[in-house]
Amino acid sequence: FAGLFFHDYFFGINSIPFWKNSIVNISEKEIITLLHNIPIYVKKIPLLMMFMGMLVSLVLYFFLRNINTFFKEKFKIIYIFLKNKWFIDEIYSFLIIRPISFLGNGFWKSIDQELIDNLGPNGISKMIKKIGAFVSILQTGYLYHYALTVIVGLTVFISIYFYNL
Repeated sequence: FAGLFFHDYFFGINSIPFWKNSIVNISEKEIITLLHNIPIYVKKIPLLMMFMGMLVSLVLYFFLRNINTFFKEKFKIIYIFLKNKWFIDEIYSFLIIRPISFLGNGFWKSIDQELIDNLGPNGISKMIKKIGAFVSILQTGYLYHYALTVIVGLTVFISIYFYNL
C-alpha cells in the first residue's frame, strides 16, 4: 500500500519539491567526458590495494606465523565470522534449504506414497490379490465346476458379441 499512498511524492505533482536537485540528467557525452577526466591515481587505487593486500597476506602467512595465532585469539569473533563466510551458508540453509526440504518430504509422503502408490501399483496389486483370493474360493477342483465356468463364460461372451452387432 506504500506505493498507493506515496505515488504522488515520488512520481506525481509533489515529486518536484521532494527530489529537488537529487536527480540530475546527464547526457552520455557528459558521462564519457567525466570518466576521461578522473585522475589517474583514483583509477589505480584498486590495483594498488590488491597488491598491498597480497603483500600483507604473504608476509603474515610465510614470515609472521606467530602473529596469526595472536590475531585468532585476540579477534576470535571476527575470525569465526570471517572463517564461516559471514554465516551466509547457515542463513541460506535455515531460510531456504530447510523449508524446501520440509515441503519436499511432506509432498513425497502425502502425494507420492499415499496417493500415487496406493492408487497406482500398490492399489492395483491389492485389488488383484483380492480378486485372486475370490477366484481361488471358486476353484474346488471338480471337473463339472470347471465345465460350468466355461459354459457360463462362453454364454456371456457370445451374448456380448451379439448385443454389439
